[in-house]
Amino acid sequence: MRIKENLPLTEWERNNEMSRVFKGPGYQNVANRFLAQHSTGHTHEGNNSSTQKNTSVLAFTPSPVWVRPQNNYGSNRWVVFSSKLGRTVILYSDLERDHWVLIESDPTIQLFCEQPLRVSVRLTAGTVATIFDMWIKWRCGREELREVKYKDQVRNSARVSRQLEAQAAWASLASFPYSVMTEDVIRANPILLANWKRILSYLGPRSRAHLRRETDQVKSVLANFGGLPIGQLESRLSHLDCILVRTALYKLIHSGQARAIGLDTRKLDGFTLVEEVQHAD
Repeated sequence: MRIKENLPLTEWERNNEMSRVFKGPGYQNVANRFLAQHSTGHTHEGNNSSTQKNTSVLAFTPSPVWVRPQNNYGSNRWVVFSSKLGRTVILYSDLERDHWVLIESDPTIQLFCEQPLRVSVRLTAGTVATIFDMWIKWRCGREELREVKYKDQVRNSARVSRQLEAQAAWASLASFPYSVMTEDVIRANPILLANWKRILSYLGPRSRAHLRRETDQVKSVLANFGGLPIGQLESRLSHLDCILVRTALYKLIHSGQARAIGLDTRKLDGFTLVEEVQHAD
């Protein structure tokens, strides 16, 4: 996301101090009121001594702080539905959309939020106001703030350089994990991205309708046969609506209750092998 200048504050931001200007070490007192500090012990291999590493998590669950006007010139707006969150998510570039696909499809990620946090940082060149692109929380409890940028922007844009410098400074002060994601990482596997885009296209708001019958029968077939191609699964359930069967299957894959073999190596189709995932109690 670009550096935001003269953006109106949301009501939430007007009532908290997270949007105040970061002026240096004294800002730590403000940041700490919105961060829960946790110490985790780590033992280094080859060394008998243990060291303490401070990490931080947000003391609140964020919600988007800003939505770019739909008619803003140059915007590349994606409006998608997140089954993980149960709500609409707005993204502002093709690369942000591809990044969301990876986040939405990862069963180890519990929550995320786009445009989660606005901060202002005073750099040598002046004050930079910026909004992080995404906050992510994994099921293990780890959290991270991310910025999504094309590598050409990172290399050649002075504005982007100031933005990333400001975000990195804030994250360092707050001891909060932070990373910049470029297309080299996000689009490293175009086959995987394409397959998950197909799966997620079935999981819109309508997929939240009652699919108990289809889901139970898909799970029953997978349990009885131990795994079979999607085409054969649908043939065995031909008495049901094929779209609902596929939606139920994709919901199981999305939730981690089923697995599609080879999603990262070959196109998803009727020959793709799917199997039940057994979870330990």
